[in-house]
Amino acid sequence: MVPIVTDMWERPETDEGRLAKTRNHLLAVTFESSLGMRGSSRTVASFSQFRDALSAYERSLDNSRGANTAASIASGGLLEFQLARDIGVRDLALRQELVVQPSARHWLDVGAEAYALDTRWGWTIAGARSQHQANGSSVRLGRTLPGQLDSSRASQRFGAWVQDRVLVSPRFLLQPGLRVDRSTLTSGMTVSPRIGATLGFGNGWRLDGAVRLHAQSPGYEKLFQSDYFVDLSAAHTSNLQSERALHVVTGLQKVFGSGISARVDAYSKRLSNLVVGRLETEEERLARLAGYDVAAALRDAVPTRPEITTFPVNAGDGTAYGVDAHVAYAGEGSLAPLTGWAGYSVGRATRTAYGITYPSDYDRRHALNLAGNLKVSPRLDLSATGRWAAGLPRTPVRGVRLALVADVADADGDGNREEHVAQRDAAGYPLFQPDLGDLSNVNTARLPRFARLDARLTYRPRWGGERLALYADFLNVFNASNFIQIDSALVFDPSSDRPRIVERAEDRGIPFFPSFGIRVWF
Repeated sequence: MVPIVTDMWERPETDEGRLAKTRNHLLAVTFESSLGMRGSSRTVASFSQFRDALSAYERSLDNSRGANTAASIASGGLLEFQLARDIGVRDLALRQELVVQPSARHWLDVGAEAYALDTRWGWTIAGARSQHQANGSSVRLGRTLPGQLDSSRASQRFGAWVQDRVLVSPRFLLQPGLRVDRSTLTSGMTVSPRIGATLGFGNGWRLDGAVRLHAQSPGYEKLFQSDYFVDLSAAHTSNLQSERALHVVTGLQKVFGSGISARVDAYSKRLSNLVVGRLETEEERLARLAGYDVAAALRDAVPTRPEITTFPVNAGDGTAYGVDAHVAYAGEGSLAPLTGWAGYSVGRATRTAYGITYPSDYDRRHALNLAGNLKVSPRLDLSATGRWAAGLPRTPVRGVRLALVADVADADGDGNREEHVAQRDAAGYPLFQPDLGDLSNVNTARLPRFARLDARLTYRPRWGGERLALYADFLNVFNASNFIQIDSALVFDPSSDRPRIVERAEDRGIPFFPSFGIRVWF
């Protein structure tokens, strides 16, 4: 059993702070045995418990929020929020694997697994919401996340599979298979056939290929690493189905000798039944607009378009395809003075939802990776890794919209504390913030390219034997600027009642950063 606890807290007298606690416990037991001369069995039973609690608050001036006055823009608008989030997952699992070899050229893998899950996702969010997220269901304080949530789901998942490996000839291996899954969070059972093959041509050449159908059921345990949140409360999941993915992959490999090898892989993926937050219904949209109490002159500056909610539906599809090329040099023997590899990938990934097709959040068209290690001397190594990649998609701003706040103090004196009113500066002028446009604007721009070189110098002193190494790391050797976010700033517009907004790259990522360390083997 391995507990992991992490605590972090900023000084309470500052205007921002975070308190994070993570606990992870795992207990697993494995039993392996042989089944005569032609079989083996492996049984794994495990219990895991994960708990993550996060509290955060911020109270600061935001230069992308302000009124259309020079003084307001110079000082920025007040941004204030509080978040308290609690996530818990308990997982009891049992897995049984059997391998049987009916003949010298035939292997049969059979298995089954069962999971009993108890999950919880809860939070309280107060104050401002993110103005940089086009999708309101973003876990980064999206606009449509409920202010209070306490959802618990107990569920079970079952799976069984069979895979046959048949050595048809000394150079041809065929691998047909089938998997069946069932989750109590979805309706129905999923059947996922697949087939793969490997053909050796001799002289170091090998061709691989496979066609596989995969399924993934929804669950809070999967949302922890997700970018968007959907509410899996029982009332919202009665009609959900598992997400499906059809993969077609093929690869050609060549071993040239002298430690040199090369491989090219091509892939195509078609995704269906993707779980996304549904759009507001017309009734919900009108109810939201009815809760905005703003002057008639500002009505055109409030978000009137349907927003993405956290109610889950199987309304997304996607595609991905591309080619990966990889060349490696392992040297001749373990003491080769120079080793390394290079990889290049080109691909495209898209999503289709809400009637539009747009680039996936992780659509990386081009990426080049290099890695190498040079033995300067028997005790001194110099290694380096370099990466160049095209920029990821982003949603650009298309203007400004009114900054709204809940009228909890009944500032307008109408007795309605549930409505939203215009946020105002000290002089009483309404504040504005970035407007990301409608859904057709999602991911229509890109971040600048990414380029970075990291290096490590490792020295193993004689007096330390083979159990001690001293090293120096140098991140971003050339101090390259890698902008990971495009920020927005307001500009005073004397010809209008609201400011203009411009974009500028400010967050340049990790600068040149050296560090030193000692590594000891026991």
